Amino acid sequence: MKNFLLTLCLLSMTMNIYADDLQERITALENELEIIKSNPSLSKIDGGLRAQTVNGTSKFRFAGRLQADYAFYDKDVADLGSGSELRTLRMGVRGKLAPKWDYKLEADFLTGNKVRITEGYLAYKGLRNTTIQMGNIFEMYGLEEYSSSVDTTFMERSVAVDAFVPDYNQGLAYIRWGDAYHVSMGIYGDSTNNAQTSTNESLGSSARLVLAPLNNAGQVFSIGMSAYWRDVTSDVWRVNARPNSHITPVRLVDTANISDVSKVTAFDIEGSVTLGELSVQAEYNKQMLNRHHGAKDAAFSGWYILGSYMLTGESRPWDMASATYGRPSPKQAGGAWEVALRLDRLSLNDSSAGIMGGEMKTATLALNWYPIYNVRFSTNLIKVNSTKAGVEDNPNIVQIRAQVAF
Repeated sequence: MKNFLLTLCLLSMTMNIYADDLQERITALENELEIIKSNPSLSKIDGGLRAQTVNGTSKFRFAGRLQADYAFYDKDVADLGSGSELRTLRMGVRGKLAPKWDYKLEADFLTGNKVRITEGYLAYKGLRNTTIQMGNIFEMYGLEEYSSSVDTTFMERSVAVDAFVPDYNQGLAYIRWGDAYHVSMGIYGDSTNNAQTSTNESLGSSARLVLAPLNNAGQVFSIGMSAYWRDVTSDVWRVNARPNSHITPVRLVDTANISDVSKVTAFDIEGSVTLGELSVQAEYNKQMLNRHHGAKDAAFSGWYILGSYMLTGESRPWDMASATYGRPSPKQAGGAWEVALRLDRLSLNDSSAGIMGGEMKTATLALNWYPIYNVRFSTNLIKVNSTKAGVEDNPNIVQIRAQVAF
């Protein structure tokens, strides 16, 4: 019996020693795990580099885009000047500071050693399907304009959109979306790129509402409207447009400086339908100038309609959070191929106000190749018909682009 009790005591002591050692090992492993969780991990996403903590509470992503353009002009009257340019060269970072706080910092490097701040903001995401942005941000207006320039079907946005829409400005914006709706609104000052003068800073506001009762993969139906207003502290306003090509500095339609403008308002009506490989979208824009000192009010308008077809079976993806289309992801090793046609018209004439800025119509045929998601090659053939001060100018344009975005 004594030997049995002695054996039990020895066994108990041995088990206690192993238990203490096991607990020490578990504690050491837990400490190492916490250290690993606190260190960032590196990964690739969409061709870019992302660093984040293991639990995902903090993220950092490096992003960029490059668009190299070449244009050849068959001039009619004005000498447009064939040439090439880096249309866009942007670098930036975005990420998550904490579970409810995001940020984005991005700059566009322009010719002439100039740098333009595009987006620099802090975003609060503590509410479901809601983002509140504070900083230099893109005003919410229109389908084609609010879409990223790397995702638009054509190399340049329609003249009916580009002539009227607001740009990046300093402000505060509210964005909310659900399964079938998107609403966004904001109040803005001037762009952070504009040096403040003795004139008071201009104040503006914009809002956009989109309903998409059908927005499944490959099936989209959306309708929406946008509006904006801006006070004009300088009392001067000007509207002009290039012929859907950025390399030329020539504006075929131009109101020149319009004096005694106190306020500018505009509205946009948009719609889109996607059925598998086929996609159609259209917008109508109208801009109105309120003038004082006895000057007559003025109004200008424009519209476009485009159709896109994916030859390789893909479909343009729809994002409800931004209510815009993204670029297609190739299904095949040879990449994705897309053909598209766009018709647009812009009128800067208002005879009642004595403003005859001209009228321009364009027809653009596009061929896009996406060898991989991050790379795109585009060719645009543009037929232009413009009239200003009784003079017609009808050039033809061929332009191509090589694009990388991540």
